[in-house]
Amino acid sequence: MSQDRNRLVQERLKKEAALLKLRELQRVALNDKFRLFVPNPGFQADILEANERILLAIAGNQSGKTTIGAAWAGENALMRSVDKNRKPRFNRKTHSFIVSGQGMKTGIENTIIPKLKQVMGENDFKIKNNSNGSPSEILWSTGSVTKLLTQEQDDMVFEGATYDWGWIDEPVRRGIFVGLVRGLMAKRGPLLMTGTPIAEPWIYNELYLPGVTGKNKNVRVFEGTVYENKAISKESIEEFISSLTQDEIEVRLHGKFSALQGRVIKEFDHNRHIIKPFDIPFDWPIWLSIDPHRGKPHAVLWLAVGPDNKKYICNELFLPTTIRALAQKIININKEYPNVVDCLIDTSAQEDGWERISARSVMEDEGLYTSLAQKKNKKTSGILLINDEFKRDNLFVFNTCTRTIKELEMYTYKRNRDNIFIDEPRKEWDEMMDNLRYILTENPTHITGDGFYDTIPYYRNKK
Repeated sequence: MSQDRNRLVQERLKKEAALLKLRELQRVALNDKFRLFVPNPGFQADILEANERILLAIAGNQSGKTTIGAAWAGENALMRSVDKNRKPRFNRKTHSFIVSGQGMKTGIENTIIPKLKQVMGENDFKIKNNSNGSPSEILWSTGSVTKLLTQEQDDMVFEGATYDWGWIDEPVRRGIFVGLVRGLMAKRGPLLMTGTPIAEPWIYNELYLPGVTGKNKNVRVFEGTVYENKAISKESIEEFISSLTQDEIEVRLHGKFSALQGRVIKEFDHNRHIIKPFDIPFDWPIWLSIDPHRGKPHAVLWLAVGPDNKKYICNELFLPTTIRALAQKIININKEYPNVVDCLIDTSAQEDGWERISARSVMEDEGLYTSLAQKKNKKTSGILLINDEFKRDNLFVFNTCTRTIKELEMYTYKRNRDNIFIDEPRKEWDEMMDNLRYILTENPTHITGDGFYDTIPYYRNKK
């Protein structure tokens, strides 16, 4: 009898211990879920271990980027780390911001706050509303405070404050980013940006490219896809894919920049075709082209041709100034190049109204003689020429020609009402591209042997 009694007592004790453990797990799940958070292997785990000033997480829809943003914010505000072996970034209460690029309702109320609640316990933070009833701050259990902002607000809202850290979820305007980074400067606070790169192409040029190429050591780029999210089944992913176009798959599934979709100069490769500047030999012929404008900066491009007929975009101007000042600026730069063989100019320079005469005549008064660019019905063939030169690795760009590089990346085709690209480039990011077309249409070639170039710029009337 005593053995049976002891066995019953032991079984009861085990059951009571299991019940206590279950209640503790329920308490943790309710109040201290943060202890149970485990990042997915890949970009999620890498973000939590990163120490760079600006962390850019570019990933597809449902890849877990907002989840890791919530966890990263929780680590900072709660002064804790989800990994017991890693020290938290802060050991004091902080003042910070979370900004949504999707607006208050969609971004803050329906995305950010639910994600914070999913990652953390109900006692870890409380939401404070403003007089309009909209969420305005997060009050953390540690005494930390986080402002809640959205892209719907004016740029001035993001100026003036000083922050310890910040999180931007989904792309925002450049003005917002500049104001927030300024607020982090005093304390050298870290910034995390998470998003699917559907809008705001400035992020690609100013953060993504400098980060992936190592040109900006303060920026670290993380890339991920929906396949890294272990909570989503393969069947759900395949169903999602079936509703997307090919361009949408690249952006929404793999996190590729939409700015790269519909590119006109598709053969340009940032890694292959951008090179360090070198001194142009005196006997290399150089072509330049001018695209003057009344209401925006003038664009000028110089292209040199080597003995192997490889071409090098070696200089550029993109500045607002008078036509006379532009002419003098070009003449001074040409002193560096003793073998300028032709100076092309857009046909708009023939129009009167610059100084009661044409821009071309003004430049001639200053001593800069030009040839009219071949423009009529040449756009499509000129684009083909540019792509062919890059495809054959026959055209390169000095890394100092920053405007030209931006245009090569940002020059895109128009979309129709169904959001499908059509065979007509947009009239944006096209000034240097026009200049490049004008020069390549002239078939610039390095002549050797009996041939020679006239090293004095000349005037040639083209009808």
